Amino acid sequence: MGEEERCRRATICLRRLDERFRAFESLRCDETALLDRIRKIMWEEGGIVRSEAGLSCALGNMRDITDNFSFSGHGSKKKLTSAQVGAIELRSAARAASLILEAAIRRVESRGSHFREDYPEQNDRQWLGHLQVRTAPCGDVWEFVAKR
Repeated sequence: MGEEERCRRATICLRRLDERFRAFESLRCDETALLDRIRKIMWEEGGIVRSEAGLSCALGNMRDITDNFSFSGHGSKKKLTSAQVGAIELRSAARAASLILEAAIRRVESRGSHFREDYPEQNDRQWLGHLQVRTAPCGDVWEFVAKR
């Protein structure tokens, strides 16, 4: 890919980012409060002692945060505003928390220091390995890779 094509793609990417942030300045909810909410949810429901009910509730809360938070704003194409940086941090935290919660729901066993109240035993026969996720056009794709 040539320098002109890279520059064109970067311009398109920045334009899309600017569009997503356009209404951020008028946002009524403070992203710091939402980050605190994410931390609290993860500590209470996604921490060391877990259950499917708590994990599902926490995942629903993460989806609410992501769905109800408007990501847009104004700023130079060369430098992001602090509001835009805050929005990116919030979205990243909510995404990471959602992935952790979804993985914990899928792994129906206790493993290491994470204890599932509804699945108190470790199950090496079914769960010795790694749960992996990748983003695809159709959404997240989950795969379990058994340890050899």
